[in-house]
Amino acid sequence: MSKLNIEYHRLSIKSVLFNLDNKVTGSDFDFSLQHRTATNFFDKNGMFCRGENKLPVNRNDSPTSLVLPKEVFTQIEEFDPLRLTLFVNKIKYKSWEFSWPDNPGENFIEIPLRSVDPAPNPDPAPNPDPAPNPDPDPNPDPTPTSEKPSKFWMVFVIAGGLAIAAYLFQNEIVANFKKLMAENNSCSSSEQLEEAVLDETLWPEYVKKCKVFFSRISDEQFQVKLTRLSESSSLNSAQVWFNIGKLYDVNFDQHLLRILKPEVKPEVDLAIGAYSKAKEANVTGAAALLRAACQNTNTPYLKLVTKKECKGF
Repeated sequence: MSKLNIEYHRLSIKSVLFNLDNKVTGSDFDFSLQHRTATNFFDKNGMFCRGENKLPVNRNDSPTSLVLPKEVFTQIEEFDPLRLTLFVNKIKYKSWEFSWPDNPGENFIEIPLRSVDPAPNPDPAPNPDPAPNPDPDPNPDPTPTSEKPSKFWMVFVIAGGLAIAAYLFQNEIVANFKKLMAENNSCSSSEQLEEAVLDETLWPEYVKKCKVFFSRISDEQFQVKLTRLSESSSLNSAQVWFNIGKLYDVNFDQHLLRILKPEVKPEVDLAIGAYSKAKEANVTGAAALLRAACQNTNTPYLKLVTKKECKGF
C-alpha cells in the first residue's frame, strides 16, 4: 500500500516522503493536491488556487520513494479530506485519497493512501470491431412527427437549467469555503498558535495576520483553544501554562494572548493556577511570578481558593 511518511519538528512539518507500493519509471514527476470538500487545489505555498497545479517532486535513492515539498502541506488542518494525484512524464499515473490525521506531538506519522483508480495500462487492448448495423426497415413510416423535437428541446432546457443551477450553487459553496479557509486556516491552527506563543519573535507577524480572526471568535472558543494547548502532550505544555498565566496576570498587558483577546479580564486565581503548574515543571521564572501573583490575593475568597498554590509565599 502506498503511504505518506511525515517528519515533524516542534509540531512543524520537516519533510514529506511519498512511498509508492511499486516502482514507477520515468524522468519527470509531478503531483497535485486537492481538498475534496472545497474541490480546490493547493499551490506550492499550501494556499488554494484556481485549477489543478502540477507541482514538481524529487527522487531519492529509493526507486519507490518521492520527496514532496513540505510547503504544500503547511496550511492543512487535521481531518481534512484530500486527494493526491501523481503525474509521470506529464501524464496522469494514479490518484489516492486520504485524511490528514491529528498529530498530538509525534515526531513521525504514517498516512496510508487509498487508491481511487487503477494504474494506467501502457498497452491497452484494441477495441473490437463494431457490430454490423441491422438492416434498415424496408418500409419506413413517411409521416413526419413533431414529438421528437419537442421532447428534445424540453430535455435540453431542463438539463441546461439544472446544470446552471448546480454550477452557481457549487461556485457559491467553493467561494465561501475558500474565503473562510484563506482567512482562518492558519489562524485556527492550535499548533501555530502554540509556536507563536513560545517564540516572541513571531508575535508581530502573528498579530498582524490573526488579530481579526481572534476578534471574531467567542470567549468560549478562545478558552477551548487554550485548553487544547495546555492539555497537549507536547514537551512545551509547561511553557504554555506559563504563558497562560501571563494572560490572566494584570502585570502583562502586552503579552501575545492578551493582544489577541484584550477583552479577557485578569483573574489572579487563574494566573496563580497556571503559574503553579509551570513551577511544578521547573519553568524558569514561574516561581517568581507565582510569588508576585500570590501577593495580590487581597480577599478571603482568593486566599481560600489559592491556599494550596500559594503555600510558602
